[in-house]
Amino acid sequence: MYDARNHSSRPLALGLLLALLLAVAPALADTGRDGLVVELPFELGPRGHVLVPVSVNGQAPATFAVDTAASANVINARYATSLGPALPAGESVQVEGAHISTAATMTRFDRLEIGTLTARETPAVIMDLSHVEGPDMQLDGLIGAPLLSNYDVLFDFAASRLSLYQAGTLAVMGKAASHTVAPIEPGLGHGQIILFGVSFQDQPLLAVLDTGSGRSGINSPAATALGIDVPAGMAAAHQGGATMHAPRAALPSMEIELGDGRLASSTPVAIIDLPVFGPLGLADRPAMLLGTNFLTERRLGIDYAGSQVYLFD
Repeated sequence: MYDARNHSSRPLALGLLLALLLAVAPALADTGRDGLVVELPFELGPRGHVLVPVSVNGQAPATFAVDTAASANVINARYATSLGPALPAGESVQVEGAHISTAATMTRFDRLEIGTLTARETPAVIMDLSHVEGPDMQLDGLIGAPLLSNYDVLFDFAASRLSLYQAGTLAVMGKAASHTVAPIEPGLGHGQIILFGVSFQDQPLLAVLDTGSGRSGINSPAATALGIDVPAGMAAAHQGGATMHAPRAALPSMEIELGDGRLASSTPVAIIDLPVFGPLGLADRPAMLLGTNFLTERRLGIDYAGSQVYLFD
């Protein structure tokens, strides 16, 4: 999560990798039978990112992460340089992240292609993503909630497929398939970021869905509510160099309840206070960041218009 401000100090919003609320022009695509707009395979990156090929302004496909916790579309500064003057640079912003502070620049994609889906005049942010890439993964950008929220979105982690549907399709699918449904919480944070209720050991938590991360974490209020001894200095962990991969503390395993369904983590869950919880209004409430390590072999759908999350059997 980052907190970003422009030169007039007007706050700009972010998800785990970026919290910048931007409007996006409606994406254009032919709609197939059963409301399907586009379906394509994805690769789960070495640290759990959902990776898809994306073409920017007619160029060869690049590697983007589909990130439900990013409330902006993002292009890596390295990749933006390779596109040259075809990618205009606009207003400068300062991005304050969980582990870094960096400059960013507003821009706009003339044409963004994801499979057969084309979005035009799409706002985005140029920033350095090298701290996300690492030596084992190239990452050219992020597809964030401003584009995703135009559709019903289905992540099939068992088949490694991403499907975008016309709004309302998942509600119809839910009538014909066994599933669990959870309401997306209103009135917190930013409307395009997915927050929903789960529970762990009978303790209610608000979960932020983040398909841009393979790791998950709970904040210190959640740890306290669960009776977990939080190490000294936990509240300032993000200032002391703690990260999702090297937190102050971690739970070796965790199984949460989502309605009548259950989700289990495939990796340890961090106990860490990341700045993502602040702008979402969760700094003082038991909450968690839920990454793809909880979604192994599962099918999870997001109905943005209907404010529902579906967990299909």
